[in-house]
Amino acid sequence: MKINRQVLSIALGGAILPLGLATANDSLPLPKPLTSVGSLSDLPTSVSNSTATRQRPVVSADKGPQAFRDNEVVGTGRLVSANGSEKPFRNAGFSSNAQHESVMISPSPDAAPMMSSVDAGYASSSGDCSTGSCGSGSCDSGSCDSGSCDSGSCDSGSCDSGSCGPRLGRSGFGSSNTGFNLGGCSKNSWLETEAILWWGPFGRTPPLAATINQNSAVTSVLAGGDQTFGGQMMPGMRVNAGKWLDSCESIGIGGRAFGLFSNATTQTFTDNNGSVNLGVPFYNTTLGGPDAYVAAFNFGGNIGRDPGSITVSNDTDFIAADAYGRILLARTGCSRADIIGGYSFARLDDSMVLSTFKTDNSANPTADGRTFATIDSFSTKNTFHGGHVGFMTDVNRGRLTLSTLGKVAIGTMEQEGVISGSSSINGAQTTSNNGILTYSSNKGTMRRDVLAFMPEAGAKLRVCLKNNVSFNVGYTFLFLSDVALAGGTIDPMVDVQGALNNNPTSPQPRFDHGCYYLHGVDLGLSFKF
Repeated sequence: MKINRQVLSIALGGAILPLGLATANDSLPLPKPLTSVGSLSDLPTSVSNSTATRQRPVVSADKGPQAFRDNEVVGTGRLVSANGSEKPFRNAGFSSNAQHESVMISPSPDAAPMMSSVDAGYASSSGDCSTGSCGSGSCDSGSCDSGSCDSGSCDSGSCDSGSCGPRLGRSGFGSSNTGFNLGGCSKNSWLETEAILWWGPFGRTPPLAATINQNSAVTSVLAGGDQTFGGQMMPGMRVNAGKWLDSCESIGIGGRAFGLFSNATTQTFTDNNGSVNLGVPFYNTTLGGPDAYVAAFNFGGNIGRDPGSITVSNDTDFIAADAYGRILLARTGCSRADIIGGYSFARLDDSMVLSTFKTDNSANPTADGRTFATIDSFSTKNTFHGGHVGFMTDVNRGRLTLSTLGKVAIGTMEQEGVISGSSSINGAQTTSNNGILTYSSNKGTMRRDVLAFMPEAGAKLRVCLKNNVSFNVGYTFLFLSDVALAGGTIDPMVDVQGALNNNPTSPQPRFDHGCYYLHGVDLGLSFKF
């Protein structure tokens, strides 16, 4: 149960005042304590020029004790000592009987110590911890008004004295990914650690692995094309730390860093003991039609069987960091809104590797036992630098705080693509810098800069576990307007005749780009210290 200290001081002052006056001057008769039956006739005869005025008390109708719900009376006058000197007095008290006019004397500073005003009565401060509207039943319940916060620390003459305005309940923890303390005897620093489980979109590439017939025509696509890559869950971590720069928690600085690191998705297709013919599809510009590099076959007869396999690997990694400032925009007793701004960094790496391996077991005796291997590698790197602006909000109810974040960063996206390839014949110990889809016509490094924006939105529910620890569960959506992915650098057009002459006109260096997004669940702990 919360007790208004001001009313309690008045009540106690009314009980001990007469004893203080008697001690100050033994020649004065001891006034009767103010009770529900006291009246103006209870004043000592040595008090002159006294007046008494009935007043209605300032009382919270649903919070004030019964004893303080009736009339307040104020007495003023002068105390006359034995040597004839006079001292002014003024005081007030409450009567539980509307028919009585009780007087309680308030001395000047050299008399008995008491409260000197009851202007506030038992009125509660709207939205503050003392009302119980935000902090009732929360982690700090019972601490905010027990003296641990109000005695000369956070609330004494600063934030709760009216200089900062209304404050959020003591149990509040803060805004979207920040872990801020939002009121009371606050800690001025925060630390938040989270496990993040996010997903990205599916990526598309040209067909990279397929089953073929004896004429090298594709019968079904195994990887690439409509068989998309990506889309799997990517686990990661996020850390957020910061500090308030003022006691009113109106200006703060902080920083975040997080990353997603997926295990490479690898698909390997084999000839299944000669029952499947495998190939890498492409468009043969020399013939003007579809074709395929034969990676494994079993055609029988004079052709025989060459066992082999095709492996396709895809890997995507994402890291980001930002530094921000936070400035109070508006707040009430149980909520606040802040504007944020700062610097944002992000990097998205994507890679695709196509490799084949085949053993020559055909009927041709000169080729028996040789192994053929090819590797085609495509990778991209997208690096974002820019500034961001946005808003954070917090709404607190007891142990629960709902935090939201919305911001957008605008800046430059530096895009880079790298294409390389090789092939080897183990028996002859020879190597080539060409693969199946990589030749001198498209190999190398490509770069460009584009204007991009990166919006982010999130919501988080915080459950206060202890006075300075809360558990968080939330959702985040992050969008990148312009990125280059590995699949967008693969050109399936191959000039076979030019490749044989080491002067192909295709494939060409492609550098397709488009949007990308990440979204998922955040789970973690927030600490204030």
